[in-house]
Amino acid sequence: MIVRNVEEPGSFRKTVTDDSVEYEYVRTIHVNSTSDSENTIANAVAKKGDVYSRKGVVNAHALCDTVEISKTERLVYSARVHFTQKTSSTNDVPTKDKEPDPVRWPTEIEWRRKDVEVHERADAKGKPYITQGRPRVPLNELLKDAPPKQLCHAILTFTRMQASYSPVQMIRYANKVNGSPWYSCPKYTAKCLMPEAVMQWSEEMGRYYWKVTYVFEIAPEGWQVKLANFGKKCIVWSSAAHRYVTTDCRDDLGQPMTDGQFLDELGGQLSLDQIGQGKIYYLPEFYPYYTANFALLGLP
Repeated sequence: MIVRNVEEPGSFRKTVTDDSVEYEYVRTIHVNSTSDSENTIANAVAKKGDVYSRKGVVNAHALCDTVEISKTERLVYSARVHFTQKTSSTNDVPTKDKEPDPVRWPTEIEWRRKDVEVHERADAKGKPYITQGRPRVPLNELLKDAPPKQLCHAILTFTRMQASYSPVQMIRYANKVNGSPWYSCPKYTAKCLMPEAVMQWSEEMGRYYWKVTYVFEIAPEGWQVKLANFGKKCIVWSSAAHRYVTTDCRDDLGQPMTDGQFLDELGGQLSLDQIGQGKIYYLPEFYPYYTANFALLGLP
């Protein structure tokens, strides 16, 4: 896990030439485990194709083209990130032999990959990551260093010219997910980031237009959250009170478990044998994001 991620002082460089603008900086990243790898670092810095953003300054025309990650110490990594913006006329949207009205230009569509690393309590078959003991003396404690799981998300980008741009309206879509199937994406799998816009002048039309970029992150597993029923408290039957009461989860010696324990669907503490067999109960899915109707954006 990353515990510190800072830009190396004096590493930022901005280079301007006749046909390009280049940005470069180096980030020093500290982790707390040797199980962390370059994949962990790659998820914490800009990736190839990302738009330049640093200290609140965004240049939508400068894209990341180089990321170099190296290990400098046992738990320290260095990441050099480079962005390039082509400023020559060959990089501009051509207007010759095209509609003079930019709003009529075709929408640009781009797909790319994003690797995501997650940590879960159980593997793909539902077997929990727990320690093993003797047959009659099971341990069944959660492993401290559970292996990370790699997921692959798709980044879908639409870029089009618009006559106007309303940030207030766009905020209504930011960090929202699709409440119904959209663009071949099942319900609750596409999340919209805040649409960004750059104002551009059209000589032929004699007015300004907005180049708007819509970015969606597609998660095949969905944006809902699936969690195991796990806690420090459990529910037991009290003969004295003649009712169910809440108490601390306890180990074999009757001592409270400071780290908590897996629970069944009724809140009762699972036995060590049940945990060892992978009989973990998962709660109904949580939905941390609001939904929006992306069809109203009118994207192709």
